[in-house]
Amino acid sequence: MSFIRWNYKSFSTLSEHCGWHLKVSLCLERQPLEYSENEIDRLFREFHESWTLKTNNGLKIPSLETIERKITHKLARSKERETKKTLDDALDSASDVTEKDDLESLLSGELNINLLPRRTRRVLQKDAAKTVSKLSVDHDLHNVNRIPTSWLFLLLKYKNEQWSLPITDLYYGDSVRQTLVRLCDEHICESYRPYFIGYSPFTHQKLPFESNDLNSDLNNPIDGLKVFYYRARHIPSCNVSINSDMVDDYAWCTIDELESKLDMFKFNKVINTLPLFNVT
Repeated sequence: MSFIRWNYKSFSTLSEHCGWHLKVSLCLERQPLEYSENEIDRLFREFHESWTLKTNNGLKIPSLETIERKITHKLARSKERETKKTLDDALDSASDVTEKDDLESLLSGELNINLLPRRTRRVLQKDAAKTVSKLSVDHDLHNVNRIPTSWLFLLLKYKNEQWSLPITDLYYGDSVRQTLVRLCDEHICESYRPYFIGYSPFTHQKLPFESNDLNSDLNNPIDGLKVFYYRARHIPSCNVSINSDMVDDYAWCTIDELESKLDMFKFNKVINTLPLFNVT
């Protein structure tokens, strides 16, 4: 925390509230590039399929439009009854034809599974090369496209500091959105703009100083830091090339990698409060 305390003693425009130095941190997320079914959804789907197979339940509930059409058909006048009947019959026959076509296409697809063209050696070699390149990409922590089925989060390693989420000081007179934009320009790369989620922090954290020895010469000693965490999503069209002088290294990490790199107290306070589903 020496870097943060040195900043406090050097600047006079930092924001303070009730003896706490205010900071803003950004939780930058990259959504999964490929969809993977949730474990709960998969279990429910398998249960529904097995239940339908065991009970042999072929009941099909008609749509609300069909029910309303049948009701209005019975309430119609006798002169219009025949014309509406023919229209209904035409619609029913058309729906039967479409259902038969869908069934035939499914059956043909089932029967033609074994009729696929034989894969040549060149195709197999290309697939093997793609697998090797995919593994190399997944192990590259600097690549934002690694592990396309998982959520990724950006971590920065500041000079003489541990791994942390992007964080900066909140200057007096600046709004939170201006501070987040400045954080992206100074700590990530210039003109990088993610999609900021909302205007309110999803959580905050108090980090008290171990002692007030460094603040003994101040009239109003600072008890510690109060960090407000905001969310943002990475936009695939935006290029990320971190070239900040304050950052030694950066990494796009999964949840398991965050748990091994971040402080446990910060991980439980910040990452576990994110409203994410199917985080793997």
